Amino acid sequence: MLTLSADATQAIKEVLATTDASENAGIRFSIVPVDEDKAKLALSVAEPEPGDARVEKDGANVYLEQTVVPLLDDKILDVTVEGGNAAFSILDRQGNATL
Repeated sequence: MLTLSADATQAIKEVLATTDASENAGIRFSIVPVDEDKAKLALSVAEPEPGDARVEKDGANVYLEQTVVPLLDDKILDVTVEGGNAAFSILDRQGNATL
């Protein structure tokens, strides 16, 4: 299952604190079709949807649409902050950027 770095955990909590999201909200990954043969990974602040997998660390919730679970199964969610803007990234277990 996806794991969260300490920095990503903190960033998720900060993002959620700046929204009107409920206590149950989190960061949600889903697949969005681009065209007939392509899709992209989408990230949003959202409530969980039925069937979503949940990853929680220190009060930070991440929800994964079922089609995303196999893609992120052995990955790490990390974040870099530049100029006050957070950019999430998906890393493999060796710390290399992937998706």
